[in-house]
This record gives sequence, structure tokens and C-alpha cells, in this order.
Amino acid sequence: MSKSTCKDGLLIPALEVTHRNSVFYLMALLYCFLGIAIVADIFMCSIERITSAKRKVKRPKNKSEQREVMRNASSEDTEYEEVRIWNPTVANLTLMALGSSAPEILLSTIEIVGNGFKAGELGPGTIVGSAAFNLFCISAICVMAVKSPETKRIAIFNVFIVTAFFGTFAYIWLLIILSLISPNIVEVWEAAATLFLFFVLVVMAYGVDIQGKKATLQEFEMVDEKRPIRLELSSSKYAQHHTIEDGNLGMAPSFETVRTLSRNMARAYPTLSLEEHAKILAYRLNQKVDVTSFING
Repeated sequence: MSKSTCKDGLLIPALEVTHRNSVFYLMALLYCFLGIAIVADIFMCSIERITSAKRKVKRPKNKSEQREVMRNASSEDTEYEEVRIWNPTVANLTLMALGSSAPEILLSTIEIVGNGFKAGELGPGTIVGSAAFNLFCISAICVMAVKSPETKRIAIFNVFIVTAFFGTFAYIWLLIILSLISPNIVEVWEAAATLFLFFVLVVMAYGVDIQGKKATLQEFEMVDEKRPIRLELSSSKYAQHHTIEDGNLGMAPSFETVRTLSRNMARAYPTLSLEEHAKILAYRLNQKVDVTSFING
């Protein structure tokens, strides 16, 4: 028989665990949850502020824009655009995960330090159970939230595959170190290896994310390089055979229509001169082509 004494079960020594006092315990527990939620919310706002920081970088010009710069010496050769300092994938795997899991990490740390570095009642199961809940339950809720006729796709599927693999492998790794290598004991090298796997996850996810974005950017650049040439050839053909005075426009178009057509034309044909733009604008108005067909066509 064991000679260990059972705990008295008192959370607050002044109050015994009775049906009446259980209501007070419940209210105190909810109050503690509210405090943790407020602190975690402040922590998440700070993380969002950090990850939203941007910086200006030089944007390389494509071939059509370079031709326009060569034709117009007064235009600036360098353009800048704002990009995020933090990669979204890295921020989600590091700062956002730390912010959402900060309460349970702190509770587990306090417990294991106060218990002589031995697993307590909360134990590692708190973090493992939370990770399993996020992997299965949250994913299921996200899928069920989409209505039946509507379909949605994962934006960066390759990154999702990497994170899903490491999320599943984490349970296998814990089973190996706690059951096969050193049963019920976590050695220092095992903890270091587990932490190293986290950095491997971040690096692999970042690499997959960057590779996917580069492939998408190259595809868009190939399309953008072909599209202006086709549009410039067709527009030049129209500009050679039409003048501003051609045709009878009848009722004068509204100022908004002319301004919208001019902006869309400058965006679609950046290498043409102002005279050619004016000729094409007159041709479009003469043919009574609406703004929508002009943008698409």
C-alpha cells in the first residue's frame, strides 16, 4: 500500500470545496480567463504592429517599361514600392504562433520549474493537446464554414503541406523520444533536437514560399511582356488609319467617360505617344465601345 497522503483539494485555503463555493470558484476561474485573454490580446496587437512594418525597395522594370524609359529621357529610371519586412509565412510560424500559445507555454514553464523539472498535472499534454486541437478541430471548422456551393482553395498549398507534415511528425517524434529512446525522460540532446526541428520547419516553409512566389512572378512577367507588344501593334495600326477628326461622334461623351478611357489607355499602352493616344481615344469613342469592353479588350 502507498503511504503518500492525498491533497486536501483546496485551491483557496479559506474556502472549502462545497456546492455553494463551487460557484465562487467558477467565477474566479472565468475572471482569470478574462485576464489572460486581455494580456494575450495586447500581446497579439504588438505582434501585428511588428509584422506590419514595411520598407521601400527598388522595383525592377520590365522590358516594356524599359523601352518607355529609353524613349522618354525625362522619366525616372528607378521606381520604389513598399514591401513587408517580415515574411508572412515566417511571421505566422514564429511570432503569431508564440502569441497565440503564450498563456499555455508560460503555465507549463511555471509548472515544470516549480515541480523540479518533472511533469506535473498539466504536463506536456497541455501543449500537445492544444496542437492537436488546432490541427484537427480548427481545420475541420474552417472547412465546414464554407457553404456547400462555394469552393475555396488554400492560397499557398506547398507551405500548407510542409507545416502539415511537421505538425504530424511532431507527435511521432514525441512518441520516439518518450517511448523508445529514453522512456518517460526527456534528455537535453532530445530537447535541443526538437528545437532544431522547429528552425528546420521555418527555413523549409520560407524556402517553399519564396520559390512559389518567384515562379508566379516569372509567369506574370512572361504574360506582361507579350501583352503590351500585342496591344501596341493593334493600337498602332488603328492610330495610323484614323485621325482625331474622323467620324461623327454625335452626342459629346461625358467628362468621366473620357477620363476613364484616357487612364485605361495610358495603362494599357504605356509606350505610345500622346498623339497616338488621342487618335485611339477618338477611334474608341467613334466606335461607341463602352469602358468595360475597352478594359478587357
